[in-house]
Amino acid sequence: DLENEVKKIVDEATKKARSDTEIPIEELAADVYSEPLEEDIRNVLPWNPLKHKTVVKL
Repeated sequence: DLENEVKKIVDEATKKARSDTEIPIEELAADVYSEPLEEDIRNVLPWNPLKHKTVVKL
């Protein structure tokens, strides 16, 4: 049934996500905007911004 199918898909995705390595901190601000107007992205602390990084070109 549909519920079991969805549960199977979610379980497989969860298993894959948990087996992947964590992304580096530099990639936290990667591809936030498709066309960034500014280079800096707001961080948790305002005096420590992250630099926008483009990983995927559209």
